[in-house]
Amino acid sequence: MKKNQKYLNWKKTFISKNASIEKVIKNLNETALQIALVVNKRKLIGTITDGDIRRGLIKGLNKSDKISSIINKRPITSIIQNSTKFDYNLMKKHKINSLPKIDKKGNVVGLLTSLMNPKNKFIENKLIFMVGGKGKRLMPLTKTIPKPMIKIKGKPILEILIEKARDEGFTNIQLMAGYLGKKIKKYFNNGKDFGVNIDYYFEKKPLGTAGSLSFLKTQSKIPVIVANGDLITQVKYSDILNYHIKQKNDATIVVKKHEIMNPYGVVKILRNKVVDLTEKPSSSSYVSAGIYVFNPVLFKNIKRNKYLDMTTLLNLLIEKRLRINAYPLHENWIDIGLHSHLKIAKRKQ
Repeated sequence: MKKNQKYLNWKKTFISKNASIEKVIKNLNETALQIALVVNKRKLIGTITDGDIRRGLIKGLNKSDKISSIINKRPITSIIQNSTKFDYNLMKKHKINSLPKIDKKGNVVGLLTSLMNPKNKFIENKLIFMVGGKGKRLMPLTKTIPKPMIKIKGKPILEILIEKARDEGFTNIQLMAGYLGKKIKKYFNNGKDFGVNIDYYFEKKPLGTAGSLSFLKTQSKIPVIVANGDLITQVKYSDILNYHIKQKNDATIVVKKHEIMNPYGVVKILRNKVVDLTEKPSSSSYVSAGIYVFNPVLFKNIKRNKYLDMTTLLNLLIEKRLRINAYPLHENWIDIGLHSHLKIAKRKQ
């Protein structure tokens, strides 16, 4: 077995059945294996993957909740006597990246993984950054600087995003540019100095947040990632792509939970009678995080050189009853659309 195909410190994936979702997220980030083993002493109770967590969040769970409702109590496992060849065939059959090894008593004795070092992996899927907006809410800063070129600790936002994509294995980058787009191209050129290949499309007139996608090839069956070029997040593009493929989606929308706190006590009235009082209630909803995955055939629904925003496109696809699923974020995410957001990004980055 190759060294980079076996996780030697597999005991670090152990998690208690009483742990919180937040603790499991921390464990997954530390091990980078996308799986945690729920154990009692060493006996395997079940597993939790990144996908299990995101499905739980969509159903209304919070990161402070216990993991009991999202544990996969019937995971695919292999007994220690099975050969490595048998195990890898088992993983291939069930399309899984990690396989717990157990003894006859159900105790965990190892963890086999096929995950490779991302820096050694090439991902052929195209990653498209939408960088054509004027950034009006950041004026006068954006009067001479395109918003994606605003620097955070000496580095343009777009450079931070491109380097992040490159480190995950994405080297096919396309920039949909418009306002001050020539300044973006002058800085990045063909992308060679940044370890990627960059192609450009320049809007002759504003086409909205989705209009320029009509110029992409629709014959390709390889999903593409589309992301706003003005947001900072820790989520991995590769994880979103894998989710899209595994779920067999036509489109995937990355979403972020947004909570609104009412600063006042709310009085519920029925026919002039007070029936309930709630002190400073809060409400939550999911908002688009500005990252999407599309099967290119969908771009046939976009007319050339016509203005189209992303919301209109997605509602059109929903009306066609296509398979469109949400991918909820639990990672940090900042949309740099306001001066206050920019200050936060500079402080946290």
